[in-house]
Amino acid sequence: MGPGSTRLRERMMRDAIVDVLRGLFEPAGDEPIAPSTDQGHVGEVTVDGDRAMVRLVVSSGWPSVTTDPVAEAARRLQSLTELHHFGIAVIWDRQPARRQTPQEKGATMPTEQQMRIIDRYATDVWSKGDLDAVGEIFTADRVRHGPDLEGTSEGAAGHRDLVTLYRTSLPDLTLTIEEQVGEGNTVVTRWRATATNLGPTLGIPPTGKSCDVFGFWMHRFEGDQIAEEWAIWDTHGFLQQIGVTLP
Repeated sequence: MGPGSTRLRERMMRDAIVDVLRGLFEPAGDEPIAPSTDQGHVGEVTVDGDRAMVRLVVSSGWPSVTTDPVAEAARRLQSLTELHHFGIAVIWDRQPARRQTPQEKGATMPTEQQMRIIDRYATDVWSKGDLDAVGEIFTADRVRHGPDLEGTSEGAAGHRDLVTLYRTSLPDLTLTIEEQVGEGNTVVTRWRATATNLGPTLGIPPTGKSCDVFGFWMHRFEGDQIAEEWAIWDTHGFLQQIGVTLP
């Protein structure tokens, strides 16, 4: 993985950490949230390889924290660290940090063609179950690096099997793209998926319960096709929401 891909993977992990911690501190009653930080609770997230440091912030305008913020943040992040094998250190203070702008972070927009391809992947493949589109979107020898629940798979046939597995469990699966950032031939996408468990999940009968989860893709393009995919998503939250406990 090149330097650009490494930076994008680290950004993907930062965004995942922020999402897991979203709403950690809630203002009491009608107390205003300090305008100096729109995330309120996450002042800075630094990712370096398989280590991350999270600096929490409780700014003026927020009530006193009634729980140990470090312990609560560590609890929320436990499943994320276990699933994706990286360590996190958590600290906190009461002074909001200035957030970096996208320009300061070196973020750039993906090309229109890249966005069209990923949008088709989300809409046609995952939301509609069009398996024929897999061969057009991905190279024949594509590689997917998934969470521990999936592992790594190679080739278009493996991708069709993966989509079939999920859509059998979640036939009304709908996946929408929320944000994208790119650098060269690599694009990171934040997405949200909603579905109902109406089919078996890993051999477990359907529960009929719904789920609403977030996730991230990092795609490496070769020309107008995706050659490699990294997928990070809230598998722990997904299984909890549909009421499935793995043996």
